[in-house]
Amino acid sequence: MKKTYLLLIPICAASFACSHPAPQLPAAPKPVVLPAVSQPQLPKVTPTKNKSTAGQNALKEIKLDTDLSTVGAPMDWVQIFSAISFSNANSSRNLGFSQRVASFNSADALKADSLQRLKLVAEVPAGKKSSLADEMVKRATSQVNFASHALIAVYLTDGGPPFGEYRYSMVGDTMEFCIDKAPNPTGISGMALNNIVKFYAAPKGLKVRQCGREL
Repeated sequence: MKKTYLLLIPICAASFACSHPAPQLPAAPKPVVLPAVSQPQLPKVTPTKNKSTAGQNALKEIKLDTDLSTVGAPMDWVQIFSAISFSNANSSRNLGFSQRVASFNSADALKADSLQRLKLVAEVPAGKKSSLADEMVKRATSQVNFASHALIAVYLTDGGPPFGEYRYSMVGDTMEFCIDKAPNPTGISGMALNNIVKFYAAPKGLKVRQCGREL
């Protein structure tokens, strides 16, 4: 019996293995391919230009040499153009300079204005003031035809940084020259001065002014 029993064990073992196959491992999952998603197209931005008025189009900026040191003057013509005197001034050491916008319809008007301002400048001898005014008229007439155009002179100042933006635009029948103040939430300025000096040839009769001021 022992011999028979021993022979049955491997048979049974083999029979068990045949009737019970090894479990199959699960198949690896197939990768899921997501459909491509197109990026949204941003709208195309077309830069727009500020609309210009007829008055703006009528202005032609010109270059004007205002350095009068070459003819013996102690200052630039822009300083003469913007000169003011304090009520208690005894000499040009008390001379001040103010923002100003002015239009000159003729060479004579430019000379008369220059002579009026030169009265405030003691450093220029009386006998030389007329020749300095004539020199400025000579330079202006080389750039402006006073027969058909006027000379517009602009002197504006701005403190900063941050500095504001210079602009001009028609307000009613008047061309207005301004500096739009830059936003400054801190209230702290760099304590620097920015001088804006511009010259234009314009049709005669065009009214001009500084923002908030009459001509």
